[in-house]
Amino acid sequence: RGWVGDVFSGCPFVLWLLERLPLTPNGKVVRKALPEPELAQVTGTYEAPRSPTEACLAELWQTLLHLNSPVSRDAHFFELGGHSLLAMKLVAAINDTFSKNLLIKTIFSNSYLYQLAEQIDNHHSKENAWQPLVEMHSNDESIKSLPIVYTVPGAGGSSAAYQALAKALEPYAKVVVLEPKGIAGDQAPHKNWAEMLDEYTEEIQRYQPNGPYWLCGHSYGARVVFEIALRLETQNKEVNCILLDAELCGVMAEDMPEDTLSTEEKVLSVMQEFLDVTFAPFGSFSQEQAKVELIQLMTNAGLISQERGTRQVEAILEIYNIQEEISINYRAIQSIDGPLTLLYSKESFSQESLIKVHESHGKLSQKGFSCYPVEGTHVSMLRPQHVHSIASSVRDLIHANSIGAIME
Repeated sequence: RGWVGDVFSGCPFVLWLLERLPLTPNGKVVRKALPEPELAQVTGTYEAPRSPTEACLAELWQTLLHLNSPVSRDAHFFELGGHSLLAMKLVAAINDTFSKNLLIKTIFSNSYLYQLAEQIDNHHSKENAWQPLVEMHSNDESIKSLPIVYTVPGAGGSSAAYQALAKALEPYAKVVVLEPKGIAGDQAPHKNWAEMLDEYTEEIQRYQPNGPYWLCGHSYGARVVFEIALRLETQNKEVNCILLDAELCGVMAEDMPEDTLSTEEKVLSVMQEFLDVTFAPFGSFSQEQAKVELIQLMTNAGLISQERGTRQVEAILEIYNIQEEISINYRAIQSIDGPLTLLYSKESFSQESLIKVHESHGKLSQKGFSCYPVEGTHVSMLRPQHVHSIASSVRDLIHANSIGAIME
């Protein structure tokens, strides 16, 4: 596993040897007929739950992860096959089962079953207070010295968007997400752009007093990280800025078709692609119908709790509205000293648009602008099946930077 992890960004947690693969008459693998590996083969010695909370949580994991074997109390959620979508479902299930109000960040920092059970037992509402920075890894000594990549989700997104990237970057870098305020529906979101940027910048420096800083933003988040880069550089900090499928000068706006969809339909569209489902053609829903469909979709998928689902969806819609307006009106004016890199989806950027982006963005960095294609669409590029492409590019950039520092 160590060698595979060094060669590939995604590493299987268990290798299962079969005498033969179950095949259809056409020679295709029948995935549903593949046997589930025994958990003892995956996690080593099985350790039974020690409390009612651990026992209940183990059953939730077994159901959610489709495991045939009981889950050990020292099992790790993401190493058993968990990912961002399943983490969202797990939080909703925990909140409904235990009548709690846990946030998804709890799963990322408490990924072992016994850790999460302890958090559930000791959880208090005050612990739900918004925290600007969300660590996407469990507390582990082995990652404390790694470079930190600060990431910002796209409009309406949360820290869950970067779980796959965090896993793919191990053991090369640590991912910390700048979480949108109010995304869980528990408080009002940021409405003052400058105050939000100042708060994020202060939190980053509190977390990491000295550079180099790696900032990475998807879509709307690209605008945020560029502005934070400018603020950090005024304090003579070394910054590297990565844009995920976004441009900062509005050069592609004139080529975009007229936008006639409501916020509710846009978020519903993103969620449908995220869940790989389709419904009626867009434009056929009223705002209220689209909102009802969105709540129903996320509830049926287990992404939101029964009790707080409507409030969570309303928070997502409000934040999406605010952030999309910023994205539409944003135009970068100043340049940064550090390098600026665009990782783009070929679906989003044509060759003609790339020429325009090169001409405009070359003026935004004193050390130069570069761009590289990555796999997936605007939405799917951060999903597990495509994210290794982004992770590989980020690793290469970090490695090149470290080599350059040594040469200097």
